[in-house]
Amino acid sequence: MPGTARDEVAATLVGDVLEIGPGSVPFPVASGATRVFVDRSVPGGRDAIWPELVGSAWGPTADFDLDLDSDGLAPIADESFDVVIASHMLEHLANPLAAMAECRRVLRAGGRLVLILPDRTQTFDRGREPTTVAHVMSEYAAGVTVVSDDHVREFSAAIFALPPIHPPEVRAWHDPDRLDDATLDLHRRRSIHVHCWRPEEFVALLAAMLADGHGGWTLESQWTRETAAGGPSIEFGLVLVRADGDPVTLSTALVTDWSRDLLVEPVRTARIPVLVATVIDQAPSRELARAWTDAVVTGVEDGVRARGSAAAERAALLDEAVARRAQTAALERELGAVRTSRTYRLARALGSPVRALRRIRR
Repeated sequence: MPGTARDEVAATLVGDVLEIGPGSVPFPVASGATRVFVDRSVPGGRDAIWPELVGSAWGPTADFDLDLDSDGLAPIADESFDVVIASHMLEHLANPLAAMAECRRVLRAGGRLVLILPDRTQTFDRGREPTTVAHVMSEYAAGVTVVSDDHVREFSAAIFALPPIHPPEVRAWHDPDRLDDATLDLHRRRSIHVHCWRPEEFVALLAAMLADGHGGWTLESQWTRETAAGGPSIEFGLVLVRADGDPVTLSTALVTDWSRDLLVEPVRTARIPVLVATVIDQAPSRELARAWTDAVVTGVEDGVRARGSAAAERAALLDEAVARRAQTAALERELGAVRTSRTYRLARALGSPVRALRRIRR
């Protein structure tokens, strides 16, 4: 289902469905599906913590009251659901990879994880830097369970720098000069956007997670803001299937499948060069950078075939551009690694006096 928009995905969600953080409007599912909700109660109550929501609709009653960062999905049995839905949830967590591991644990073999996230270029996150692969992976390795002060300060400063989007009382909470311990804790309870990504950045994170052996997934479908039902939106989404296999193979397959889907949808072909640049920049190693850029080219070739001969000429040019960009960026990355290596710096340090003596002798 390349390029599937959320409403089309919803119609396929059958069986036992677990939704995490449904908000006021749960994600739609197929008729007859059995639904269970996980949400987090907040000390102080919703209207006190989010005064901007006073008078707005409440969501469904949670079957499980859990904080994913500290509790995971502990009360829920292994392999007990066919579908897990996490809509606009991962970006709020201190440790998104730990949450994905929990989602995988409660899914049956072949079960599906539906992820929907805000595209940082289309929301109040647009002025922020993306959360890097290295940062998310390091916090996962450290077993982080609490959003750090640094995350809260960075988010608050970014929001306060924008034209006002909150009532004055709420806007004042984001003033960097007024962030004391109480306000930092308040922001943690408000579930800020701890992380932010555009689709390509999130693909790189997933690919790195897979390559490092943190759970197995394959990509069933994905959509970006251009192909959302009802016209352009602020979000992107994907459907992952619980799978087993070689970590690097799963990682490169994810990048290939994502690239192929982009080529099948002509409106999204402009994302290919962005994807290439992103996976090269975010890859944890030169070897993975090469593997992922090769995977993009493979996906492009598959997409060309899927689109048919009418688009072959344009797609072939795009294929060539992607390959050349990949080669250039990989070389740039290797050169950068050499220049920052201990051996290179030592050689420069030892060589400087020799070069100075040569200049003096001349």
